[in-house]
Amino acid sequence: MSWDETDENGEKVSCSFRFKRESTALLPTAVHAKYLDILLAMFAHNWNPAGILHFRYSDVLRFAGSPTNSRGAKEAIKEAIIRYRCNVTEWQNCWSDHTDTLHFNIIEISSIYDAEGKKHSSRKSNRKEDWHTVTFSKYPVYALKNDTKRILLTDLFKKLKHDTFCVYRYYYGYPDFYLDDNGVKRPHVNWRTLEFLGNIFK
Repeated sequence: MSWDETDENGEKVSCSFRFKRESTALLPTAVHAKYLDILLAMFAHNWNPAGILHFRYSDVLRFAGSPTNSRGAKEAIKEAIIRYRCNVTEWQNCWSDHTDTLHFNIIEISSIYDAEGKKHSSRKSNRKEDWHTVTFSKYPVYALKNDTKRILLTDLFKKLKHDTFCVYRYYYGYPDFYLDDNGVKRPHVNWRTLEFLGNIFK
């Protein structure tokens, strides 16, 4: 995807985002994106500098509004983790105020294996050592720290379809303010029009 944005100085900046396949893994779909959002929301609620999230499938499914014993949904969560671990995201001029090109795997490490029959977490265990883990890249970890994150109601995960939620997140998923060079909070005016969304989500 590519688009133009206006920076704080009123100048037009060309931005782009793409997934780069560096393995045999398929690209994520809207279903996988929604499960990633739930994992990131769980991590933001239990933020730590190491970027590690301990989770159970049942917790993710409960936030998604799905039956906790749904085998197909568990496979979708597993597949989401594999796809975001194996595919590289590349961002140009759209990750920060700097004109950088960044590329990284959103998930760097996980206890989820590509092959079947490996580690299984216990739904009933209250010991985090028995749960699955994912470790996020330092970039989303830093982005979710303190005031740079914003709250989404978990009801949105349950009520909105996967593709509808992706559009909603893209439209509303930006912070309400940014910190200038002096550390002062400034309002983040970045409205997205329906025409803009139409160009991005063709």
